[in-house]
Amino acid sequence: MSESLTEFNYVMTVAIWVATIVLMIRLARANLARCYPFLFLYLLIDSLASASGILIPIRSNLYAYVYMVVQVASLAAAAGAILEMSQLALADHPALAVFSRATAGYVVLLSCVVAVATVFVDNEILPAQSVILHRFLAVERILDFAIVLFLLAISAFLMWFPIKVRRNISSYIAGFAVYFCARSGLLLVGNFLPSSGAGLISAPMLCISFTCLILWNWRLGEEGERIVTVTGHRWNPAAFEQLNRQLSSINGAVARFVRE
Repeated sequence: MSESLTEFNYVMTVAIWVATIVLMIRLARANLARCYPFLFLYLLIDSLASASGILIPIRSNLYAYVYMVVQVASLAAAAGAILEMSQLALADHPALAVFSRATAGYVVLLSCVVAVATVFVDNEILPAQSVILHRFLAVERILDFAIVLFLLAISAFLMWFPIKVRRNISSYIAGFAVYFCARSGLLLVGNFLPSSGAGLISAPMLCISFTCLILWNWRLGEEGERIVTVTGHRWNPAAFEQLNRQLSSINGAVARFVRE
């Protein structure tokens, strides 16, 4: 990796750390950390990841170990965050929210099974690649892809049915979807590169992360709790009304099923 790229990555890491801290402060001041605890936890872990990139030499073994520990914690927080956002998106349909919480484990398991099917895509370890790091990145990519599948399921549901969601929640989902789609793809590319070129994926990954943080800093806030949008077929009033009735019917049927 060239010296200029190394400097760029360092500057972007500092920028990401600053943007993360600013967002955490904004969420705390707006009392939104209590509304979105897993998002706040995810940001806290992400700030630690950025701090390690600033303070620890990237090519050291210590950085590799810290990276793996922090990423495990980050993925756990991300899993909690996507369950959190699905519950928030269905807040106006309590029966569906209860049902989605009860079935979330099965959906996650199905997503993981589909994601694991891609394990052989980047199974080959190139010369001079770290076996441990290669395997870890492969597992991380699979888990990222499982999160992507879950996010796509949530997004598809919201895009089809007319559901009222706060702007904060729609921005929350959009940021995660963009970030994890890009991260999963870039990790796959990184495992195909030799160790000398693997660092090239860091620059686009950092840029995407910074872009998502800027989006959240712009869209998440007190105002975003007041602004409500309705998803799904707003451009087609007839289909909108029909789907709205179907959604109410589904919510009622699920409510009866839960009671029984």
